[in-house]
Amino acid sequence: MYGSSINFIDAARIIYRRMKPLDRFYKSLESIPLDRPPVIPQATYCVAGWLDIDLRKPAYDAKLMAYSLIEGWKRAGYEGIYVGWEASFNILAEAFGAILEGVDGELPRVSKPILEDVDDADELSIPDPWMDGRIPIHLEAIRIVCKAVDGEVPVLSYVPGPLTLTALLLGSGKTFRYLYFEPGRLGKLMDIVCRASTSFAEAKIESGCEVIVVADPMSSLVKPGIFEEHISLYINRILEGIRGGAVPSLHICGDTSKILASIGKFRIRIFEVDTPVDLSYAKSILRDVCIMGNVSTTLLKIGKPSDIEREVVECIRKAGLQGYIVSSGCEVPYSTPIENVKAMVDATVKSGRIT
Repeated sequence: MYGSSINFIDAARIIYRRMKPLDRFYKSLESIPLDRPPVIPQATYCVAGWLDIDLRKPAYDAKLMAYSLIEGWKRAGYEGIYVGWEASFNILAEAFGAILEGVDGELPRVSKPILEDVDDADELSIPDPWMDGRIPIHLEAIRIVCKAVDGEVPVLSYVPGPLTLTALLLGSGKTFRYLYFEPGRLGKLMDIVCRASTSFAEAKIESGCEVIVVADPMSSLVKPGIFEEHISLYINRILEGIRGGAVPSLHICGDTSKILASIGKFRIRIFEVDTPVDLSYAKSILRDVCIMGNVSTTLLKIGKPSDIEREVVECIRKAGLQGYIVSSGCEVPYSTPIENVKAMVDATVKSGRIT
């Protein structure tokens, strides 16, 4: 009997080792206990530094963007690819007509709002994701990456959340002033933003993307009551528009501890948890949601591989072996050493065990 038990454990270990990353990913979404979590850092433009590629060029070249992301994945060994380069809200704001500017060595950003007042929202036209701005570049990059990975790993991509994109189009000062004193006046603009993000998501899904991540970083800056009453319905509207079998995910960086209960009401399979949030606490609130995070991006950038390994072990200890994906707390910064990302991957793989 004892020998049979050992053989069973050995067989289980072999099955886990041979599991495709895509299968491991989906089992995590189902909260099936595993020997170890998947490891998918939020790595996009950081790969330019690893490959000695001009940071700005892939933002305007789908083939170079796809090549860079694929090569970064191959070299670091993680188990999923985020397809995108700069922030999705900059891409969509540009398609709305915003001007992007940047200095050498940095990605372009929206230089100034395009709306003088919230009532000017009537002048906006919802971008066509297949034609407007640089959105078609991103869609082509998704298609290239999906073909290259051929179902081996999940392909993820961001679309902008409502508050962050609204703040880019209107200006953050005006947006927050309306949000706190006249929230009803933001309704038309937020509705336009939601429809644009949903259209963007639909195009990404049609291009082959398996996971759509709604990214709304500015939502961590508002009071919980304001988030619950005036922001959550718009986030949920975008999430409800993620169809076609794609996985709906949510990213709100910063400290989201006070709004986790509201987040738990969303139609999401994954929540990306940033470093300020305790993983144990997040797991206790979001019981039916796969948690993803939250290795410090600062540590990834300036720490040593041994520091990264310790942090990964601590994250796995807190989050457990089901319903959890090891990742960075936010997007991996440019100039992060590839050795540190490899350390994240290695520490996760080494953690594998049968419990």
